[in-house]
Amino acid sequence: MQRVEERQYQKWEELFIQSLEKQHVDTIFGSRSHPMFTSNKKDFTQYLLTHEQAILHAGDGYARATGKVGIAFIPTKYGITNAVTGIATAQLDSVPMVVFIQQEHALDVEAIMNPICKHYFKLQQLTELPPYCRKSMYACQCW
Repeated sequence: MQRVEERQYQKWEELFIQSLEKQHVDTIFGSRSHPMFTSNKKDFTQYLLTHEQAILHAGDGYARATGKVGIAFIPTKYGITNAVTGIATAQLDSVPMVVFIQQEHALDVEAIMNPICKHYFKLQQLTELPPYCRKSMYACQCW
């Protein structure tokens, strides 16, 4: 059972890395306690921080300083509500950010995110990942 789950995760991780690389992502911000990428086969820098709010503010600062899209990964079981301030700040100041939220429990993330973000996409299948990455990056560039 664990081997099947491990292979599924590796497939998901490879597809995610390919999708981000196709969008020319070179820097991402995530959680030290729950890193999204364990593979060394990536062409971007991954900064791992200890708090969700810090992850979002780092992505926001990166986007403001470089003019590129800030990419953040938030695991919900560690506190999606901690990320709300950073997401709202970026939205209110028109800072281009893409936030990926790993939903692991019944918290209604969509209800929390819709009022404070430009677009919200909920991934239902692995095959939706590349088009959602593309759409998210396009939405940031049109801001």
